[in-house]
Amino acid sequence: MGGINAGRFKPGEFLPSIRMLAAEAKVSFVTMWKAVNRLKKQSHLIGKSGEAPRVAGWPIGEKRSIAEYVWPTPSAADGRTARNRLTARIRKDILQGRYQPGVPLPHLKQLEAQYRTSTRSLQRVLTGLCAEGVLEAGGRGFAVPRFPSGIDGTAIGFLAYEEYLEHYNLGIPQGHDYIRDTQLYASQAGVRLIVEPYHRSNESILCVDSSSLLFSKDQSPNILGYIYVLSEDQGLDPLLRKLAGQNRPLVILEQGGYWQFPAWIRRRPVMVIPVGITTACGEDVGRFLLSLGHTRIAYFSPYHSGIWSVSRLKGLSAAFEQAGLPGAVLPCVINYDTWFGDKNFQGDPSSVPRLKLEWPAKYESPALRREATIMQAMFHAKLDSQIVARNALQDLFEQTLKDKHITAWVGANDQIAVFILEFLRKCGVKVPQDISVASFDDSFHAHAYQLTSYNFNIPAIVSAALQHILRSQTSPQARRAKIVHIDGVVVKRQTAGLAPRV
Repeated sequence: MGGINAGRFKPGEFLPSIRMLAAEAKVSFVTMWKAVNRLKKQSHLIGKSGEAPRVAGWPIGEKRSIAEYVWPTPSAADGRTARNRLTARIRKDILQGRYQPGVPLPHLKQLEAQYRTSTRSLQRVLTGLCAEGVLEAGGRGFAVPRFPSGIDGTAIGFLAYEEYLEHYNLGIPQGHDYIRDTQLYASQAGVRLIVEPYHRSNESILCVDSSSLLFSKDQSPNILGYIYVLSEDQGLDPLLRKLAGQNRPLVILEQGGYWQFPAWIRRRPVMVIPVGITTACGEDVGRFLLSLGHTRIAYFSPYHSGIWSVSRLKGLSAAFEQAGLPGAVLPCVINYDTWFGDKNFQGDPSSVPRLKLEWPAKYESPALRREATIMQAMFHAKLDSQIVARNALQDLFEQTLKDKHITAWVGANDQIAVFILEFLRKCGVKVPQDISVASFDDSFHAHAYQLTSYNFNIPAIVSAALQHILRSQTSPQARRAKIVHIDGVVVKRQTAGLAPRV
């Protein structure tokens, strides 16, 4: 413990082997093994049985993005017994939405076969989960409790960036999924949903309007908690402190990966759910393609300054490395920070593939082009950002098609995958017979183009958020900050198939 406190062992880093630690401390192997396991139970260390332990958390005052942060998970703190592992597994399945609220669990015999355990062990675990309020006994079996009913007049606040809500109002699926599912579950619980936009003030601080119902003196006492869709990070602290200062449950849906988790929030009733910014989704897509026999793939992204894009590439690469195929993922990426320089508006930049920008007449002069950055174009519709992205990727598409060993192309999101499909079909390439195509988000584009895409399981995310808010009064665990990871799933459609022989 002294080495952790002194900073010798950094948060997130693996410890040396127990044998090396024992030799250094001049104690027996057994004594050091007991000490390491005690620190695991106290959540100072994390790591499953058989894995090297590593340090949890980060020092007070230090900030890291959610994508980098290492937080003790229930399975890490549960110890090594089979009963605790079974408890953690069933609890996670409930959180993931495998068992729906109000619906009885399968018969005990089915659960025994599913979890490969005995009747006695299963009964003890399910009874223990009932005591925690995670399950309830009824009739001849067990069920996930329905959402607790709210008191008449109560509400849940839903905050999102104003442009995000504008996208929702225009019918873009990402916003539609969050708000639609939250409204559905809130309605089932008998509580109102108050949707409020936040925006930037003149000082570039994130804030809500003074007329907001969420902070009005008349409405505020009836607010049970808040769901905060975090897509902006700069200037966030004042708004976050205002929300946390209400001392009500807060759920942060972190979907950018840029936010740095402040140490002061750790003792607040906050649940953080990373959405699409960790490597897990990339690993799942990578394993899926490996199962189809693909041994060399390409990843396309024109947004590779984004942590979410970097994480998806890392996940894909990790899956292939674990399968003994290092270097099997070709990164066809563009760092969009390089698009903002003056060179880009005076000619084709040498640092990125050719950009065939289609400028409106009012941007003909070089002076105006320098002022009209692509970011401004994206947010103010001065240019069609999709045209920019498609043209930026054109060279990468042409170069990658020459490599006949690459049998699957993965887009950073569904829109990029649509560009891939259009290009391949124009070139006479059969999908998926010649090249498979996959992507992330499982948006409207995935349904319209029958794309194989990664679904982030928005219903389970929203369900976990509502459970955190509605059960916080009866569950002591809900009063502490925690990060919860919700697993998604690869939805296979017509664009993915067995790898062809090359």
